[in-house]
Amino acid sequence: MSEARTLILQRIRARLNQKPGQPAPSDPAKVGHAGRPAGPHDPASLAARFAARATALGSEVEHLAQGQDVSLALQTRLASLPGHDAVVAWPALTRRLHGGAYAYRNAEDGDRIGVTGCAAAIAETGSLVLTSGPTTPASVSLLPDIHVALVATHQLVADFESAWDKLRGEPDWPPRGVTLVSGPSRTADIEQQVVVGAHGPSRVIILLYAD
Repeated sequence: MSEARTLILQRIRARLNQKPGQPAPSDPAKVGHAGRPAGPHDPASLAARFAARATALGSEVEHLAQGQDVSLALQTRLASLPGHDAVVAWPALTRRLHGGAYAYRNAEDGDRIGVTGCAAAIAETGSLVLTSGPTTPASVSLLPDIHVALVATHQLVADFESAWDKLRGEPDWPPRGVTLVSGPSRTADIEQQVVVGAHGPSRVIILLYAD
């Protein structure tokens, strides 16, 4: 094992044209402080980058206008979706939402749409970070066929490291669990044929609003 490891490292160094003990070269244009990828940090740039990455992953991103009523916009969006008569939402959203026939509980069989917030949204990857707890059950984002997430601009972060920093600063740290949502669920396990919605929602809709 030791000889094999040495051989592998020698080959890697040869490819990198490195000497033993010399650190791997880095591109200063791509690496920021503490080795983090450099990227935009102002809200407008974070929102644009997040939306572009999330869309590339298959999520549907809707930008709400400044001052637009989030609850009303959600009701309008839900009305256009199949299964809008079977909507389950995080209990944590009880004060955020008004009107609408939402069931604030864990998701169950027969719930077609799940509405959640998020703990953070990562611009670098277009991923949502959801934490689970008594008022934010994970089932709401996993069991229904359509997942609708409400994302405020103050929840946008540049990268994974920043997301973890944000979570560690929350009063309920550590949460029961952390879920990363990067577009609709998909798999190619069977004959390498991509199947959407195999292990979770087939659609992810993100309402991005300024707060």
